[in-house]
Amino acid sequence: MTHPALLEQAPRKRVIDLPQRQLVAHEWGAAHRGLLPSILLVHATGFHGRCWDQVVARLGPRHVIAVDQRGHGESTNAPFDDWRAMGGDLVAVARHLRLSDAYGVGHSMGGTALLHAAQDAPECFGGLMLIDPVILTPETYTRGENPMAAAPGTVNPIARRFDDFDDPAAMLSSLAGRMPYALFEPAVLRDYCRYGLRPDRETGRWRLACRPADEAKVYEAALNHDPHLSLPDVRQRVTVVRAMQPTAPEHRRSFLYSPTDPALAQCLPDGRDLLLKQFTHFLPMQDPGFCAGLVLGAEPDSRGADDRRE
Repeated sequence: MTHPALLEQAPRKRVIDLPQRQLVAHEWGAAHRGLLPSILLVHATGFHGRCWDQVVARLGPRHVIAVDQRGHGESTNAPFDDWRAMGGDLVAVARHLRLSDAYGVGHSMGGTALLHAAQDAPECFGGLMLIDPVILTPETYTRGENPMAAAPGTVNPIARRFDDFDDPAAMLSSLAGRMPYALFEPAVLRDYCRYGLRPDRETGRWRLACRPADEAKVYEAALNHDPHLSLPDVRQRVTVVRAMQPTAPEHRRSFLYSPTDPALAQCLPDGRDLLLKQFTHFLPMQDPGFCAGLVLGAEPDSRGADDRRE
């Protein structure tokens, strides 16, 4: 159910200055802070914090923050060696905004970054929901077989993404009938296009805020650190949400299928596994209402859901 007052409220832009980079967070419902745990939303690679707008609109009167990760949205880019750097950014945001016992919700790479942040700043997070986090099986890290990396001697296809639009409306028209964007709720796709471009002052055209080459670097670094090494240190209650499962080798390179280690929840001291086979990896974009229900603790639709508590 949407909350009209929250729907009409534009988020407050919060800027966090850090060495070599500036991070931007979007804040809703500051007047409700302290009444219930704050919610921190972290997006996937290639997206931005405002992709959560339609989820936020369904959370009701809550204090909610959505982050633009480095190199995404309005945040500046900075070099990194592995995804722990993104976790460090989230720690900086949480401490700057003085979050305590917040509920962290991260999607894809955002879930992995959030897990690192919860390890490093446990006082900031009271619980986590990781929606299809990119935490692969331990054997994948051992073998070093990154399904998101380019083949040796080639350029990652992500680096060749089209990056030149007349305006956000042109981007929307271009993506609306293409996969995976055709799966998105239309309002989510509009938000992705509206806030995912930046004007190019030299050409007068619009470019992706997350530049394709930078997005590709994120994928290439996915196996540079094995998150399994520190899973025993995560003390928060963690719900691991997994989407439809890969059943063929080619599925490992498709963004539609879950990349998450099926045993991830079992490896956490207080983990809960929730398998939602009716959704693709893009669950928050496909059905923001269902996603909001998950965040608020609502019982999931029983059709295709396998809820196992460890």
